[in-house]
Amino acid sequence: MHKPTKQSLIITLIIDDTAQQFFNEKRLQFYPAYANFVPAHLTLFYNLPVGNNLVQATLLKMISTVQFQMKVNSLICINNFVAYQIESSDLANIHLDIQFALKKFLHYKDLQPLWPHITIQNKGTAYKAFKTHQYLTLQFAPFNITALGFSTWLYANKRWAKDEDFLFKNNLKITNCS
Repeated sequence: MHKPTKQSLIITLIIDDTAQQFFNEKRLQFYPAYANFVPAHLTLFYNLPVGNNLVQATLLKMISTVQFQMKVNSLICINNFVAYQIESSDLANIHLDIQFALKKFLHYKDLQPLWPHITIQNKGTAYKAFKTHQYLTLQFAPFNITALGFSTWLYANKRWAKDEDFLFKNNLKITNCS
């Protein structure tokens, strides 16, 4: 995971409790304990300015979004990194809308196209990641999860602290996640 500089605001996606518990368990099982300080998460933006009213206003505008489904479509392994890859046109569109609204504040990584994933192993060896990926792939079948809103986190002194939640409307939009 990219580490923001100094003090910054991170935006993650809130997912349904069943999915959150599943990913947290995988992260506890496979992520090295010495580096595992936050729950499993899908990061949308890594390095926004703290205390910026436009950031909060933009997120408040986005909560008119209806909860939506996303597809967990595969596992990926890159070097020492293992993650579940997420597919969702709704999420991609929301991300683009936020990028457009906050463009002048975005760090280079936050200007990139969204690559939605939930990391369950990092900061280990490439061999261990390969074995984890191999093991999890044997039991993997695609499944759906629900996006419920955004969480903001304050990042300072190499630590994350939960800031605020912005929840979407509570009537699930069923979409074709294929």
